[in-house]
Amino acid sequence: MRNIFLILAIFSGIFLQAQEAREILGKSISTVSNLNEVSYHIDIRQTNMLSVDTTSISADCSLKRMPGDTIAKMYYYFSAKNSGFNKYNGTAYYAYNPEYYSFVLRYSVMENPDKFRNIVLPEGVSPPEVTSLFFYTYALLNSGKELQTMLDEINSAMTVNQLKFEFIRDTVMDKIKCFGFRIIKPRKNFSYNKLILIDQESFLPIAVIKDFRGGSLSVNHEKISVGQYSGITYSKIRESVPKFDFLMSDKSLPKKVEVTDHIPFKEPFKIGDLAPSWLLPEMSADKLISSDSLSGNIVVLDFTSTWCIHCIEGAQVIKDLHQKYSGRQDMVFINVFSSSADTKDKVKKYIRQHEPEGITILGSAEVEKQYGIMGYPGFFLIDRHGRIAYFQRGYSPNLEKALAKQIDDCLDKK
Repeated sequence: MRNIFLILAIFSGIFLQAQEAREILGKSISTVSNLNEVSYHIDIRQTNMLSVDTTSISADCSLKRMPGDTIAKMYYYFSAKNSGFNKYNGTAYYAYNPEYYSFVLRYSVMENPDKFRNIVLPEGVSPPEVTSLFFYTYALLNSGKELQTMLDEINSAMTVNQLKFEFIRDTVMDKIKCFGFRIIKPRKNFSYNKLILIDQESFLPIAVIKDFRGGSLSVNHEKISVGQYSGITYSKIRESVPKFDFLMSDKSLPKKVEVTDHIPFKEPFKIGDLAPSWLLPEMSADKLISSDSLSGNIVVLDFTSTWCIHCIEGAQVIKDLHQKYSGRQDMVFINVFSSSADTKDKVKKYIRQHEPEGITILGSAEVEKQYGIMGYPGFFLIDRHGRIAYFQRGYSPNLEKALAKQIDDCLDKK
């Protein structure tokens, strides 16, 4: 009998805990939905289990809800430390990142409205757009979606044994008293843990921390660990935006910096054109290697990165082709790492882990621009005369077959 009472007490406590959690989350959702403008600082940290690398990015954000806007439903200004800014004012989107270019890039919102309406973090888009999408995706005015998901998961946890939740009535983050909400999804092959912290005074979220680990994935017979840890924190929150109209105007653009209208991507060359030349550092030796020194050879360039799974699939294709043509003295395979996220140390770590075949070099933003690299991976076949014989942007299952055919055609020609 005592055990029965104990079980009933436990279930009663869980039910009351869930009810209290629902009420607080509901109040937080209502607070966010009634928030028309806000300024705050955001820090975003992500660790990719694929490469075990951590990306950190932060910005001062100013946002104003614009229900009539058909693109983003809000106007925004994101100012990232040492990385310029991104802003959207209903008529144009502006990106400025002095690390990559010396001008402000202006996009017409009519050029590609889905980029702003359906925000997705695509693989391999240009850095300024990634920055904007990060900040937009995790914008405080959008955080009601995350809160609603947590509420739905708590409701599910009451009926589904595979979900567990924890309500923390009192905790502290950065000296702010918070409510904590944790949902846990333990499974045989993966685990998911999410924690949301809500300010006890303002009822605004101040942190969303997720940890997803999914075991491993087989890519070309190689086991790759997958999963992601992410932490988003909001601080210095003010329910107003000083000088928002000024931020949205052209007056906020940096002086003496040219504003250039974005031109939709167009291939910078065609088959048969001379390949852009380059002079870049080789990873295995303390020296530079030039495209001119490869004249007379057939060259395969693989523009790749340490952090994308399709690049690893592409690297396996390069390995197989390297083996296939190992008897040829006039074939050269080159791995080009030129993503801003791929430091020398990260590339060295990648080489130790995946042992790519061929020559590995560190690229540059200028070379990427010449080859029209907007994403990874990208493959280019250069003939004996330095002309582009074939190129493919992105990985596909028929990549090896297509490249091999084009290589054979080049080998047959003198």
